[in-house]
Amino acid sequence: MGVRSIDPRTWPRFADLGAAAEVESVLWDRLLALFLLLPATLCLWPRPLAFLADDPEPALTATGLCALAMLPATFALLLCGRRLAIHGSLMLWIFLIHTGATAFLGAPQDPLEAKVSVLRLILITLTFQCGASLGRAGRALFLRALVLISLLASAPALIAAGFDRELGLAGPLGNTGTLSQVALPGALIGARFASLPKMSFIWRAAGVLAMLAFMIHSALAPVLTAAVAVAGAGLVSLPFAREKSQRLLCALLAAIGAASFLGAMQIASEPEASLDATRAFEAGTSELESPHNSQVAQGASQLSLAATPNAASGGFEVRLRVWKNTWPMLLDNIPFGIGPGQFRTSFPPYRDPLEIEISSVQHSRAGIAEVEHAHNDALEGLLWCAFPGGLAWIAFLLMAAAGALACIRAQTQGRTAAGLAVLGVLISGLAHAPMLANPVAASLVLPLIGALLGEPHKLATRQRAGRGTAWVLAVALGISTPFAAKLIDHGRALAQRQKLAQELLADEGPEDAIGRQARQAKQLEFWSEEGRLLRRALSALPDSVLALALDAARGPRDTLGQRRQTRARWESVIERRPHQVSALINIGLCLETDAERRATWERALALDPGHPTAQANLARLAFESGRGNDARAYIEMLRAKGKLAPNLAREFGLREVLQGNTRYGMELLAPLYPDLGASSPETLFARSLELKDSDSLAASAFEFLAQRMWGIQHLNAGSGPFAVRSFRQALRITRAHVEGGDAPTKLELAAALFVAERAEEAEEELLGVTITPELWRVLSSAAQAQLQSQGFAP
Repeated sequence: MGVRSIDPRTWPRFADLGAAAEVESVLWDRLLALFLLLPATLCLWPRPLAFLADDPEPALTATGLCALAMLPATFALLLCGRRLAIHGSLMLWIFLIHTGATAFLGAPQDPLEAKVSVLRLILITLTFQCGASLGRAGRALFLRALVLISLLASAPALIAAGFDRELGLAGPLGNTGTLSQVALPGALIGARFASLPKMSFIWRAAGVLAMLAFMIHSALAPVLTAAVAVAGAGLVSLPFAREKSQRLLCALLAAIGAASFLGAMQIASEPEASLDATRAFEAGTSELESPHNSQVAQGASQLSLAATPNAASGGFEVRLRVWKNTWPMLLDNIPFGIGPGQFRTSFPPYRDPLEIEISSVQHSRAGIAEVEHAHNDALEGLLWCAFPGGLAWIAFLLMAAAGALACIRAQTQGRTAAGLAVLGVLISGLAHAPMLANPVAASLVLPLIGALLGEPHKLATRQRAGRGTAWVLAVALGISTPFAAKLIDHGRALAQRQKLAQELLADEGPEDAIGRQARQAKQLEFWSEEGRLLRRALSALPDSVLALALDAARGPRDTLGQRRQTRARWESVIERRPHQVSALINIGLCLETDAERRATWERALALDPGHPTAQANLARLAFESGRGNDARAYIEMLRAKGKLAPNLAREFGLREVLQGNTRYGMELLAPLYPDLGASSPETLFARSLELKDSDSLAASAFEFLAQRMWGIQHLNAGSGPFAVRSFRQALRITRAHVEGGDAPTKLELAAALFVAERAEEAEEELLGVTITPELWRVLSSAAQAQLQSQGFAP
């Protein structure tokens, strides 16, 4: 195993030399196993020295970190690794070559994701070959170390959850599901160790602790797929287990997984148990009010990085709807596929609106509006390059499953443990993407698959492959090293930016003038530092969509020139993500004509029919364009879902009042002004005087209501002249918002003029006014009676 050694039984004269070579082989074998653990160890290292702490794009940074951390293992492979399972390797190489050709010879919409996906495939193939090259000593060490890796993933997260349950459970990888995928192989191996009576007490105890920590974390998070993976591994393995202890273990795993699933479902049903770590991302990337843009709420700049819905948001239903709608996308991209890493770019037009509502918790989380991958390893690979690469990838996964079941059927302790772990990850991959979207989990499971397929069973024979493939992978990794370093630099810059943003958002100083001045100074300091960090991130990765979006969100929109520059920045995001809803909303804010804005926001709404920001912007645009019915339709959509923002309700309510739609306007204003309906005209007039200098729109609306109420009071009392004066004052106010004044007040004025015996003036007011049943119903009873007596009625 490993380097070539001399058998002392065959060559007696070189017995000492042969023994020395065997020792050297075992040493290199164990070093290779330790080097294979380096990527996961670095990525999982907890605070305060965590490499991925506060990173808004941990998957990108982890890919770069894993690539650099694989250099020692690559060096060891070149020195001692020779054995390779030819069948599994062939399928993997077909997938790698096809994916690489698609990424570099085609024209991917998002070139950064394409490059990252190819780098991950290089790492997958490399770790697979390293695992196939492990000898008996290396495999034994690797299996034991995976138990410790599982503890390193789960235990610190559980401890951190005591301080911040939601963010703590996400761990250094920033997502509970991703962390669970990393801890799964070691937990299953630990469970197998605990069932072996010949295993030492220390490793049996470590195995119990690893499985216990994993299941508690998965239940609290909650990550239902983790429980399903454990239960599925036990059930599928049960018919293949030969020993009684194995069968007992499989049954126990099925029971533990089922119990954890039920516990996770109970936790997921609690309203406060929203344990997806994207809250950290939202806090760091939500658009802080800039010195330039005062109305930032009109266009949120959040981009989804962790769109994996948790159990509380109907994760299984979301996955079913995602899978259902990926097939039309695949058929539309036959025979070449969508390209590696292009799922977020290609999928939005195919999304189910109900799936968007569920995964975004009815749009209460703007930061999880995208789905970043297919949540299924086999389907993800098939989507990337369809034929033949996608089919080769599926064949590789099937071979891995067959190899795992063959090892479970075996009597060897190490092989059964490895087979159980691989089977669990493959089951998890039916609802996640631990291999293609999680570089840390892939760095742990691919060596196990390599070790299984490197064994002489029916699907793979032991081969003495040359070092050519290892050298090809080593060269490819060496060429990718600068890119990997840039991924890390990009991640560190954005992590620093997010940390500063979180500190600024958490600042709760006094609300007096001194406190506001201090917060303003901190915000300006953040603004300057953010610009430097974003320049650093874009210098490392010019195609980073997140960095481009954050930079575009800083762009001012005060003048025509500034809007054009900011629009150009947002269009650089659209070039890479043509269906990015947040970018489309922000582009609309920078356009020059209402027609262009309307078309852009309608395009955003077509992609996400329930997006509250797009609906609000279209409602405002429709109102300002005189399309009141369209505006009210959008407002009612927002009200029906409880997404009508208070500031928008106030603005529309005041405008509806000033356009004469008093009842509807007061209905919108009622939650904000509970006493408005019972207010006297004197109270309303006094309130208008108070707001005259600070809020002209509200002052005008309150004065209008006061004058109209006075007019109705005078009309009811039969005092025509006083009613005429009040209604004319009300019309004076509404003429600034409706040409000629609003129709209901004009009809009320006409009624007052009839009472004042000024019929000619009354008839002039009635010119051009069509009395409809709807309009008639909003008039006062005195006005209805007077107009009807004069022959004016619908």
